[in-house]
Amino acid sequence: MEFTELIAWFEQAPADPERLRALASSLGLELTRRRGDHLGAAMAALGAAMRAPDVARARVADTASTGFRAGYLAAIEDLLRAFQAELGEEDTEREILHYAKTEPYKSALIALAEGAETPTEVALTMGRHKSSASRALAALREAGLVAGYAAPDGNERLRPHALTRRGKRIVDELRAGGARRGDASRTRSSSAEKAVAKKRTPGKGNRAPAAARRG
Repeated sequence: MEFTELIAWFEQAPADPERLRALASSLGLELTRRRGDHLGAAMAALGAAMRAPDVARARVADTASTGFRAGYLAAIEDLLRAFQAELGEEDTEREILHYAKTEPYKSALIALAEGAETPTEVALTMGRHKSSASRALAALREAGLVAGYAAPDGNERLRPHALTRRGKRIVDELRAGGARRGDASRTRSSSAEKAVAKKRTPGKGNRAPAAARRG
């Protein structure tokens, strides 16, 4: 269920504890995504629910009851647990990206993205020994970036591998980082070339060499 659909579902029965907890859990995810429009819609829905006559009467009459407090605390706990889990996932992704930038793991990931499958093919693409490729693939499987499949006839050198969804995201990040560095390098080179050309070209603000002036 999309978050906007969940809000509409909650608005149909705002006093339903199940719907409140479902909304709280989803809010934990939305907080990490920084979707201000979604959070604003959720706040509006909660505000409208709090002003509903039956909910307002329940808040006044049942605030001191054990059941009310338990339901309220459960919803808050769901919100915080979901938020904590999503933040932990973000931290894990950053750690894995840092790890994937080092060799030989980066080369192994790029080799798989370019079509290599077996340790032998990965090693050839990397320009390394098969044992190095096999160790890199084993570590990447452990990190959840690569999936390994059954080896034909039990020959591990022919065991096919493929990037997982997380592995594909990491490769996209690696390539995007390389593109950004390349753009920055080209910009610096272009600026340096323009500066050199300006010094070599007589014009406004530049004096011609003495020999040229005398001629």
